[in-house]
Amino acid sequence: MQHLLVTEESDFSLEGKRILHFAPERYMLRLMRGNPMYVSADLHQPDAGMCIDATCIPFDDASFDVLIAHHLLEHVADDREVLAEFARAASP
Repeated sequence: MQHLLVTEESDFSLEGKRILHFAPERYMLRLMRGNPMYVSADLHQPDAGMCIDATCIPFDDASFDVLIAHHLLEHVADDREVLAEFARAASP
């Protein structure tokens, strides 16, 4: 699905958007390589650009236009805490 979203013609585009991607897929890492507006993050994945805990994102409020987090919430103790942190870090 994500592949279709970023490769097929649609009204949605990641162009010019600040992106924070948790647990990034290798496909997206390759696709976004060299994009200074893309931040990949994970606690355990060595391919991710930063080691970040989703309950304590080290960026200012409204720092990102897009947050991507596949298969993350089932691995955290408090999913509401993570969602609140996503809401804080995401632009309105």
